Amino acid sequence: MYSLVAIVLSIALSILIALAAMYYGGSVFSEGGAKSDFTGIRNGAFQIEAALNMYKSDIGNYPAGTSDEILNELVEESYLTAIPTSVEGFEYKIENGTIVRAIAGLEQCYSINQISGVTTTEECPPCSDTAYQHYPACEGS
Repeated sequence: MYSLVAIVLSIALSILIALAAMYYGGSVFSEGGAKSDFTGIRNGAFQIEAALNMYKSDIGNYPAGTSDEILNELVEESYLTAIPTSVEGFEYKIENGTIVRAIAGLEQCYSINQISGVTTTEECPPCSDTAYQHYPACEGS
């Protein structure tokens, strides 16, 4: 009987600890995932940018075609070992030798700026204002 009580008590304590961890550490888990996504996308973009610059240095111009054709050519010509993938559903878009991606809304703009550490407010600054051009969500706009 004592063993049964001890087992039930240990299971209840384990569940209580798991729930407390989820409650108090929940934001850490969700922010950690967003930071991981941001870092993965940014690292992939840096790899593609380096490959594009090496291609241009060797050939004299950037590769032409759609984004998929350009990425496949970079892989075929050994400037990339593989097309970088980090976040499901994310695709890199290349225009005139530059990697571009439209931000999908104010929440995404805020998340990009917050994760990169440039803002703590829940706003997305106007990118047309030159004071905000250094914000990651405004770069290239």
